[in-house]
Amino acid sequence: DKRQPKSVVYVAFGSTGILLEKEIREVAAALEVVGQPFLWAICEGSPMESLPHHFRSGCLAEDKGLIVSWAPQRQVLGHESVGVFLSHCGWNSVLESLWNGVPIVGCPRMGEQNTNMWLLQEWGVGVPGVDTMMGGIGSVRTTDLVRALEDVMMGAKVDVERSRRETLRE
Repeated sequence: DKRQPKSVVYVAFGSTGILLEKEIREVAAALEVVGQPFLWAICEGSPMESLPHHFRSGCLAEDKGLIVSWAPQRQVLGHESVGVFLSHCGWNSVLESLWNGVPIVGCPRMGEQNTNMWLLQEWGVGVPGVDTMMGGIGSVRTTDLVRALEDVMMGAKVDVERSRRETLRE
């Protein structure tokens, strides 16, 4: 509730989406570079020790972000402060994001998730956060995430006439 509208990055890779150590470090690095406040739901079983020290429980500056083991996703996506959803592109996540008008930065990992990411791009409501030709477990890279998150979250600063973020939201 303390955040500006559309300013928070919500990160979740599904209820069973255990990230690799390297992927956790890549996501953390991207969140630091982008500098937007974030809420990151990291699934139990993920290697939390691979988070940078200042990201671990109790060490992250309150104004920077929050890491939790679970979040009520539908309610989070419905909150006015959420500006983008960094997601694995599971179908339920896609539907919840679409319902709430939150653009997705997609990191498909398996199954139908690559197809869902393709649909999000076709519909103009999502941006790939991974190289979609190389997608899957282990494909998350800081540079790709930063590019995609900045494209959605900071489009207004780059494009004076019409921001990418507003186009995606429409």
